Amino acid sequence: MKKKTRATVLLIHGGCGSTPPTAAQLKTIETALDRGERLLQKGASALDAVEAAVVVLEKSGRFNAGKGSKRQMDGVIRTDASVMNGRDLSAGAVAAMEGILTPIRAARLVMERTPHLLLVGISAEGLARLFRLPLFPLRSPLRPPLPRSSLSGSGKRFSGSFKERRKMKRKNAEPSGRWRATQKGMSRRGPRPEESA
Repeated sequence: MKKKTRATVLLIHGGCGSTPPTAAQLKTIETALDRGERLLQKGASALDAVEAAVVVLEKSGRFNAGKGSKRQMDGVIRTDASVMNGRDLSAGAVAAMEGILTPIRAARLVMERTPHLLLVGISAEGLARLFRLPLFPLRSPLRPPLPRSSLSGSGKRFSGSFKERRKMKRKNAEPSGRWRATQKGMSRRGPRPEESA
């Protein structure tokens, strides 16, 4: 009896929108397909081929992934990625990571090396750094810094580490609505009823 062989298909999605891809983007997609196809021909798993193809897109800076990711309103690039294994439906994802060049590799680490499904922010960055994933500068030369007028109402540029920005945000935060912070906790327009008695 002949062994059935399945044709393999590797699809690369380089983004969406009404703008046609540039010649450089098409060349990068071809490179990504070639990388994945070569791995499949050598007997690598589909997961290895997909990861390798996505890494090409992330490192290229030509797509909204990895090095080419769009800056958020505060001028910082934060990346997300997810991956799933179709055989056992295991999955891993990362979100809001700063400074990691290949978030798809971090997502795979979440899937294979942790009991979690999703790691966000500092936790995802910590895992990526633990496994020595490549870093890129927060101000990538491919994406110039945003003009001051587009960042915040005061025109101040956020800089420094995530912890420094978080401290600044907490320091400048004001209680929202009618709630206010007191030494004994949160209260609403004045002391708690048990305090006035």
